[in-house]
Amino acid sequence: MYWEAKLLISKNNEFDDVEKQIIAIKEKCSNWGYRTVHAYLRKEGTLINHKRTRRIIQDHGLQASCFSHKSCKFSTYKGTFGKVAPNRMRRRFETNIPHQKIVTDTSQFIYFEIDDKGRK
Repeated sequence: MYWEAKLLISKNNEFDDVEKQIIAIKEKCSNWGYRTVHAYLRKEGTLINHKRTRRIIQDHGLQASCFSHKSCKFSTYKGTFGKVAPNRMRRRFETNIPHQKIVTDTSQFIYFEIDDKGRK
């Protein structure tokens, strides 16, 4: 087990300068994510994996908190559009006879008229 401790110590010492660079970058631009920080490090000439960049940012608690999925709500509702079908059932959906009132939305089905030659 002594070699594991040696390996961990050597790994941590290997990326100390990169950690200092990342901390300096995050102090300057706190809303940058790990992808932007990784791209900036690559541009500066530091070769580091994006996974290690993300791990270092998480270990030091430097995640960008200004972008949260919970804070922004998204809705695809665009209002009422299209034609509304006439109400032929007059909103009476209950019945005592089984299979008397079976309805479905047929707006997705495409109906074709076949001409004399059998074409649609």
